[in-house]
Amino acid sequence: MPLPSSPNQISMSDIAVEKKGSGLPSGGYWQNISLYGLSVNSVTDFSYYNGDSLITADYTGTPNSSAPYGMDEFRGWSATSATTYDNTLSEEEYAPDSNIIIRPQLRVMYLNGNIDVNWYGQANASSPASGTLVYRITNPASGYTVRETNTQTGDGPYSWSYSSIPENGSAVSVPNSTFYQDWQPSFESAGSYDDEGTNSTVLSGNLIFEKSGETTFTYSFTLEVDLETAGEGGL
Repeated sequence: MPLPSSPNQISMSDIAVEKKGSGLPSGGYWQNISLYGLSVNSVTDFSYYNGDSLITADYTGTPNSSAPYGMDEFRGWSATSATTYDNTLSEEEYAPDSNIIIRPQLRVMYLNGNIDVNWYGQANASSPASGTLVYRITNPASGYTVRETNTQTGDGPYSWSYSSIPENGSAVSVPNSTFYQDWQPSFESAGSYDDEGTNSTVLSGNLIFEKSGETTFTYSFTLEVDLETAGEGGL
């Protein structure tokens, strides 16, 4: 959560806790906290004892990397931030004579100290490329949850049975890699060998990340789905 703003007092260890994302374990203690390191990326921020081990740490993020590196610059600052890399998602597929079923997916997990959301498309024409990082929360505290809200126009999905994040439902915990929570509605064109079928949907969704006492973050995105079964097999 953000450091206190003026006139509240902050200490070097307060800044270290914010950059680390948590305090020290029982028996741990700080060493060599550097205000220069806290302020400038790629310079050691501090060391700390974790049991019998001395750990030296450098965390990315600063309110101001220029001299004179004052503590007051950290008032109200948070080491946790969110970046949206892509929020326009699309799936498009055509088949001459068979029903099309797709299950596009957003995977959510803690990875390397961040919360990542990656897109996995399942149609022939999918944008962005499958596996693309579309959203990241940098340096969040552990223990965040995620829940989903959405509105739809058009034909819509026919099932949410593959999604571990419920549609407009309750929050679920964000796991550490190699596990993940997935947002995964199922869409189908319908149609068959000699019957036409289409699905045209625009879904506006939100993944909402929450933890008590911490900043709430929201990934807002649009998914456009266009599926067509031509039913030409009987011609």
